[in-house]
Amino acid sequence: MLVVLFKDLFSRARPDVVTRLVEETSMSFPSGHASNSAIIYLTITVLFIRVEKSLRTRVFAAVLGVLTVISIGISRLALGVHWPTDVLAGWLFGTVWAATWALVVKLPVVDEVIDQP
Repeated sequence: MLVVLFKDLFSRARPDVVTRLVEETSMSFPSGHASNSAIIYLTITVLFIRVEKSLRTRVFAAVLGVLTVISIGISRLALGVHWPTDVLAGWLFGTVWAATWALVVKLPVVDEVIDQP
């Protein structure tokens, strides 16, 4: 809802310098896809890292989460539906949102291997 509010507040038109590969009708700033991907994938990554014991697995999850968010933002540029600053603002908004909830929702960090049934 905040992204929609920001889109209405800024009322920035979508780029018209390249032919768009898909048609979007809403305003451009900030990118909802970049925001939502950062919110969802970074939050899942943080929650997973807090309960995973293996450092190698935690690093893999962090890299995978970040690369997923980056690739979604880049895809919005490649489709010609956003300006680079739209995507950057979306990433920033989503990252701040995920980081805020990561601080608010304190899950215990697992120190032992969880028994599997």
